Amino acid sequence: MKKSLVMLLVVSSVLSTAGTAMAFSVDFNGDFRLQGRNINDTSYKDSFFQFRTRIGFEGKIDDNTTFFGRFGAINKLGGEGSKENNAAFDQYGVKLTDGKWKYSVGRQAVNLGLGAIISTGSDAAYNDNKFDGIVASTSGPVNMNLIAGKTTANTTGSTVAEWYGIDVSTKLGSKVIGGLAYASKKDDGVGNDAINYFSANTTIMVTDKLSFNGEFAKSDYDDQNKAYFLSGTYSRGKGSLTVQYNDVKANAVDAYSSGIGGSAYPYGSSFAGQNYKGLTYSYTYNISKAKALNVTYLNLKNDSGSQKSNELIGSMAYSF
Repeated sequence: MKKSLVMLLVVSSVLSTAGTAMAFSVDFNGDFRLQGRNINDTSYKDSFFQFRTRIGFEGKIDDNTTFFGRFGAINKLGGEGSKENNAAFDQYGVKLTDGKWKYSVGRQAVNLGLGAIISTGSDAAYNDNKFDGIVASTSGPVNMNLIAGKTTANTTGSTVAEWYGIDVSTKLGSKVIGGLAYASKKDDGVGNDAINYFSANTTIMVTDKLSFNGEFAKSDYDDQNKAYFLSGTYSRGKGSLTVQYNDVKANAVDAYSSGIGGSAYPYGSSFAGQNYKGLTYSYTYNISKAKALNVTYLNLKNDSGSQKSNELIGSMAYSF
């Protein structure tokens, strides 16, 4: 699907119903996050604060149609290198319901499976790859998501790429969910054939306090084409601790759009186009429904061990 066609559909839908939409209330949501980072990579060292703003809205046009949008901004305070001050209207579009199916058209967050193949739109402004296209989903005994569109280039230099994909998931028992995902990606302006990605995932709710999830991904490259992550989360009271292990080969997943891609996981490490593995520790304490504290530590390295990424991130967030 061409980006221009997608945008034309979104803009036409919003404009043609603007008068009606104004007769309905608009719901707002968002969050503000102040984050302190200490990056001690082999090839890059820096310490700085980052302030992120995300403000979204959604309005009802009729019983089956809503419009949505989001403003996102990133501001880097102190440190070396780029000041990373960016702001954009980074999500917008229309959501439609037709029977058991739901459709979302526009610039939006998109995810297949548990995110090993593609997971974009969770951050803000130019700090995260964006997806322009259509997402169709249905739920029931089998949940299904289909995507068609393009990811856009971000500040880390990713290539604009066309994506088509599907995932399905279902309960395998009272405490187990299993899923499969597939996606095809074709880079713009590159003569190579499309790359195909496959994944299998599971989530296990051991108790109401302890859960595990993991995903195995594989591409149709000839070599270095496998990746996986395993994580466990323990929650008690207002706090939760997650420990995750990643093992990612160079050709296994997209470096910029995958949730475990070596160029973007999860804060932008130094492993673009390389094999990497290692642990991430993350602790979150929910002060209230609106306020949360988080501390995350990354201990990653590439397969040869010549490059390492040690990052300590502390953040305080307020949501509404």
